Amino acid sequence: MTHVWIDPSLPAAGELARTVGERGWDCSVPQGAVPHLVIAAWPPRPEVDAWIAAGARVLAVVSGDLEVVAALRAGCRAVADSRWGTAAILAEAQVLLGVREGAPSGRDSGPLSGLLGESEFLDQIATSIEAAARSDQLVAVLALDTRRVRRLASSNLSRDAGDSLIAAIVARLREGLRDSDAVARVERGPRGPSIARVSGEQLALVLDGLRTPQDAARVASRLVEQLARPFDVDGCEMCVPSIIGIATYPAEGSEPRQLLERAETAAYCARQDGHGLFNFYSSQLDARAFERLTLEGSMRRGLERDEFIVYYQPKVEIRTGRVTGFEALVRWKHPDLGMVSPAQFIPLAEETGLIVPLGEYVLRQACRQNKEWQRQGLAPVRMAVNLSSIQFQQPQLAGVIRRVLDETGLDAPWLELELTESLLMQNSQGAIETLKRLRSAGVHLSIDDFGTGYSSLAYLKRFPIQALKIDQSFIRESTSSPDDAAIVTSIILMARSLKMSTIAEGVETNAQLAFLRVLNCEEAQGYLFSPPVPAAKAGEFLRRDFSADIAA
Repeated sequence: MTHVWIDPSLPAAGELARTVGERGWDCSVPQGAVPHLVIAAWPPRPEVDAWIAAGARVLAVVSGDLEVVAALRAGCRAVADSRWGTAAILAEAQVLLGVREGAPSGRDSGPLSGLLGESEFLDQIATSIEAAARSDQLVAVLALDTRRVRRLASSNLSRDAGDSLIAAIVARLREGLRDSDAVARVERGPRGPSIARVSGEQLALVLDGLRTPQDAARVASRLVEQLARPFDVDGCEMCVPSIIGIATYPAEGSEPRQLLERAETAAYCARQDGHGLFNFYSSQLDARAFERLTLEGSMRRGLERDEFIVYYQPKVEIRTGRVTGFEALVRWKHPDLGMVSPAQFIPLAEETGLIVPLGEYVLRQACRQNKEWQRQGLAPVRMAVNLSSIQFQQPQLAGVIRRVLDETGLDAPWLELELTESLLMQNSQGAIETLKRLRSAGVHLSIDDFGTGYSSLAYLKRFPIQALKIDQSFIRESTSSPDDAAIVTSIILMARSLKMSTIAEGVETNAQLAFLRVLNCEEAQGYLFSPPVPAAKAGEFLRRDFSADIAA
């Protein structure tokens, strides 16, 4: 009988228990026994720590990527996202137990057949280490983090599409690991290279017979090339960012699990760096992962304690100097660290999913403040709020917008949502449908940082967008670089032909402003007028204009 312990604090604990019972597993754990499987919330209860130490197979239900690192380092065998449904969590549990529907062996069946399970993979690493110790050679463990791409395929297409994508990635890996490879010898079974699925969304492989770490780097580089070509999944073309972490024996350890975990840490840090290639493990990476884990915990507490505040930067009509709106920008006033840079915490919020509650908080604060200015009798202006790609993909986004507008009393036309080009082009047809729902709610829509992405003009004219914000990188050199001046001119002319208004970001000099005035750009935003400021200071701008600055 398979004994499974399910953490009662999990929101889906009751449903998980019922489904586990239907599958013939026992949710009761005999006194003093160690469960075959533990499904636990993270951070864990004390008894879970004890079971990990006793060798239990623990599936940690996490709420962010940094918790993934913490759980794996603590000894958990696999992780599941807290946003997953019961079926997805149980599918992960089946992988961990070596059970698949209709498949009695420990290996994956269906499109993922031939993959080693974690236990087999660790045995293979141990065998490779023994051989390397006798021949004075190196062993490299490579970890590939496919978590994000699998979620993207599953959420936009189907759960089966996620597995199909992983299967296609595995096939590419096998293509890149040749029998005739002179750099590394890869252990092979009857199905080709031995590649392991060490969790539902983590792939790994072991290279032995290496002479130097550079040998592993050459193989990793070749795999990156293999994965760079687009994949066809259910008729949709998808690009997969290659995230590979590498840990070598003997430099990074001699224990199989230690090497695997360190390769996973290296893959995690490679993703944070955003270079999309590969990364070797070093002791500094553990410190970085711990630092980011600490920062994530601080962010969660900061949301609960109202440590985040909203600043406002004015947008000015170039012709008159009148303030026409504000952009809401979040700041974090940490009790110990002081003001934390958005460049540090915004990417972390996006990685961990905290951008969703943080974004809703900013939206609510900005709408509430705009309505308060209207109550004070000040001229109505439009409030712009940025949407991240994660927020934009939320199916309930339009409902959240309507609810916040109802709660704050702000009329929809006085809210503007800013989206980036790259966000809109991730799934252009889906983006059009979402934009139409937002426009039907009455809000104003604009594309932020325009000119830095790869939007198609064919799609641009189909997007129900009302304004383009010209990226500050073009404005910065517009008076000194003929190329940038030509780009700014082209964007303004194109926007006018599409009946869109234009806003210039990052205006810092009177020369830039004069250039924009000649081109009939409608609005400008930048330090020439004001940096982002607290609400009280921003309100003063509505009581005066910038006509003197414009005249200067």
